[in-house]
Amino acid sequence: MELYLFRHGEAMSPLENPERPLTQKGRRDVERMVDVLKKEHVHFRKLYHSPKLRAVETAAILNQA
Repeated sequence: MELYLFRHGEAMSPLENPERPLTQKGRRDVERMVDVLKKEHVHFRKLYHSPKLRAVETAAILNQA
């Protein structure tokens, strides 16, 4: 079994949006990570994440790998 740990992408500040969704830069950074994972033929059977919006959005992008 292999375990991969990821931190969510850059999120908006709580002053900009209290739910703290990913910024455009955060989305691009996670999408670049997906490109690397695809090149390395990494596939996930399960993704576990926090219910916080930024983690949900990051997991949704990572699920493309």
